Amino acid sequence: MVKKCPEDVFNMMVDVRRTLHRNPEIAFKEYATAELIIQKLTELGIEFQSQVGETGVIGFIKGENKGPVGAIRADMDALTINEAKTVEYRSQVSGAMHACGHDGHTAMLLGAATILSRQKERICGGIKLIFQPAEEGSLGAKALIEAGVLKNPDVDFILGIHMWPELPVGKIGIQYGITMSCSGHLRIEVKGLAAHAGTPHKGIDAIVPASNLVLAIRSYLSQGFEPGEMVTISIGTIEGGYSRSVIADRVVLKGTTRSITEEGREVIFENIIRIAHHICKAYSADCHVKLEKGSPPSYNNQKTTRTVEETVRNIFGSDSVEIIKKIPMTSEDFGRYLQLIPGTFIKIGCSNKARGFNEPLHSVLFNFDERVMALGSVVMAESAIKILRERANEI
Repeated sequence: MVKKCPEDVFNMMVDVRRTLHRNPEIAFKEYATAELIIQKLTELGIEFQSQVGETGVIGFIKGENKGPVGAIRADMDALTINEAKTVEYRSQVSGAMHACGHDGHTAMLLGAATILSRQKERICGGIKLIFQPAEEGSLGAKALIEAGVLKNPDVDFILGIHMWPELPVGKIGIQYGITMSCSGHLRIEVKGLAAHAGTPHKGIDAIVPASNLVLAIRSYLSQGFEPGEMVTISIGTIEGGYSRSVIADRVVLKGTTRSITEEGREVIFENIIRIAHHICKAYSADCHVKLEKGSPPSYNNQKTTRTVEETVRNIFGSDSVEIIKKIPMTSEDFGRYLQLIPGTFIKIGCSNKARGFNEPLHSVLFNFDERVMALGSVVMAESAIKILRERANEI
């Protein structure tokens, strides 16, 4: 068992992470990211497929012992925001930033791949290395699944990992059952009638019903669900208007919904449609509502999660384990894999307030203590080896 990440592996991960952070690429545009991954896999002598689901890269490590096939997944894409922090490796791309740790996830999977490639004699079966595009927006996992990533050979289980700033470096979050919420996407176009601002009675101001709609949607949460039920609706963008002297004839609201069940998402969708049409009608406006299902909730499998927890305790000690019970309202398209095969999504602490790493995910100031990658790479590699061995013994 590898108890500590080799120094050369850690240095490689830091270099990869900083390269990716300087050069972030958004969903399905991760071409340079994929090329860097291909370069590293080639250096390791790991076979791979590229251009899977447009920009995905799938590596495969065959063990020296018979057994099933497991998978480890990392996401590659950046967010469409501008970085605000000043570091040597800050984003050089306007409008794109790794603010969710995907640069670190990719580096950690390459680290785990390096560790695994040096220990094929301990691997029962094989391990797919899934470098996934487009997690933001919930389309990447779907694209890879449709491309057959879990087939040929069939994948028996899957592991994923995510930076978790709610925990400090050194803590590894283990959660049983639901570990990430269910997401939905909404777009509401409010249609009015343009007019001169001096004669508003001759038009239909789309801004007024749109504003009321934002307030109504937020107020709905306090009445549409039982107290304590976990749901959120957030409006992220409002677009509308042409000039200070023109009554706006069009406003577009875009946002997201979160719930811990898909049934809850359906209830939210039904009520958004009802509220939107009633409010717009009251102001003589029209509206068009577009609702899309995002990621399903992520369910950690009891058995694989228990093995991950045991692995962490054996390597880093019981103090390193943080059993998480609160379900976050963040979502992850890793849940699409977990709908099809058992697996575990690991939350790894990455904050360090003393060193200034304490910003939340999706912040323009987000950063993480890079020492987390040493832990994450070992946890993924050793957990995969242990689960494969357990499942091989069951065959």
